Amino acid sequence: MRDSSDNLFANLTISNARKFGVFLSNVENHDTCPVNNEFRDLTIVDSKLSAFRLNSECENNRLTGRTIFRGNLGGCIEETTSVKLGVTGNYLCE
Repeated sequence: MRDSSDNLFANLTISNARKFGVFLSNVENHDTCPVNNEFRDLTIVDSKLSAFRLNSECENNRLTGRTIFRGNLGGCIEETTSVKLGVTGNYLCE
């Protein structure tokens, strides 16, 4: 996801993604970073790579509510910068 900010994604389930379940990154410049997005009650299962990848320094993105990441081959959360994904609520990584 790029150039998308201030969204609420609620009760979202992603299954069998061919790469990442969710991928956040900018395009060419920092102004296109997706920022301030909330993923509430997110479930990601059986992705070929990680469930959630924060690829750029896109700030204030967060997981809230009940988060379930299960069976994703690349793991659960992958952060490639010093900016971290906020995680609150119940979080399960298997």
